[in-house]
Amino acid sequence: MKTLLPLILLVMVSACTSDEPSERIYRYPDGSSVATTYQPGMRYPAGGLVVDYRNHALEKPKEGQRWVLETGAFLLVQADGTIMSVVPARYVKHR
Repeated sequence: MKTLLPLILLVMVSACTSDEPSERIYRYPDGSSVATTYQPGMRYPAGGLVVDYRNHALEKPKEGQRWVLETGAFLLVQADGTIMSVVPARYVKHR
């Protein structure tokens, strides 16, 4: 019984501090309109949330590129800050 209480507390604390987002991010199909002002060729200011391309069905970035999530879009950004591609995104609340 002495070891059961700390184990229960540990499980409860880890459940409360989960990194699970309250919303899921989905990629719109190709050909959808993009709800963002960013366009390919523009310079992207530093910041944004870098995302794993595998979690969002995005193409694998080349060396020196990364996918960044902005409001309404995933941006493929070069190391020098040039936007290479813009893919529409939407948020859906968990149920």
